[in-house]
Order: sequence, then structure tokens, then C-alpha cells
Amino acid sequence: VTNLNKDTTLKAQKARAANFLNKNWKNLKGIRDKDQLGCSLRSTARKLETRWRIVTFYKNILAKIKPKLGEAKFNEIKKQLWDGDSAGGHDATFSFDWWKEDTLAAIPDAATKTEISKILNNQEKAYTTFGCDKTAWMIGFGFNKCLK
Repeated sequence: VTNLNKDTTLKAQKARAANFLNKNWKNLKGIRDKDQLGCSLRSTARKLETRWRIVTFYKNILAKIKPKLGEAKFNEIKKQLWDGDSAGGHDATFSFDWWKEDTLAAIPDAATKTEISKILNNQEKAYTTFGCDKTAWMIGFGFNKCLK
């Protein structure tokens, strides 16, 4: 993920991943031939698309809640989001819900908490594939079912 994060476009991330797989497929578990390599390339591209949507979602949420919070509180909440994302292996299945709970718990003012809660809920509703995208990293569960 560290190397992928160096890329600023989805196209560049896909190219980096494809280049890595094409160069190293013989040394990777689970890829025994060119047919499986093709499946891995397609699967990786779809996962990158999913991750791109999730990161965009996170950035949009942060942009919307920033004006509602003081700078110190916003920076704390922003750090919690990205730290939780990293600690959770970039798996939004759990990390986003935990972050959401922690964020609301960290806001002492009831009116601000209600406003932030509405923003989070509205953003989640607007992201119609969020349920599928959150589970995209769960091998054998969400990814194949959500992105047919």
C-alpha cells in the first residue's frame, strides 16, 4: 500500500500493480499460470477501484466536517481515521464504523455531534456501493459478489 499511495491517480496505481504482478507472478502464491495471472490482474484492478472510492469517500467526509470543528479537534479526528485505516489493514469493514463511533464520542457539544452525525449518515447514504466496497477486501465474501 505504501508504494501505491505514492501514486496520485487510479490509473497510475493500476499500472504500478500490473507492473509488479507481471514481473513477479511466478514467485507469488496462488498464481500458477498466465490464466491465473489474468484473473489476478483484473481482481487487483477492481480492488484498487474500490479502494479509490473509499479513500475519496473519506476525504469528502473530512472536507465536510472540517468547518464544523476546531482545528485541533479536526486534526485529532482526521488522524484517528487514517491511523485506524492503516491499523485495520485498509479494511473499511470495521475501521470505518469504529472511527465513526469514536468520532462522535470525541465531540462534547451535543449540537455539533448531531450535525456531524447527520453529515456522516448522509455521506454513507450517498455512497450507494459502500456496503459492497467495505467488504471488497474480504476474500471469498464481498469482492466477488459485489463487483460482477
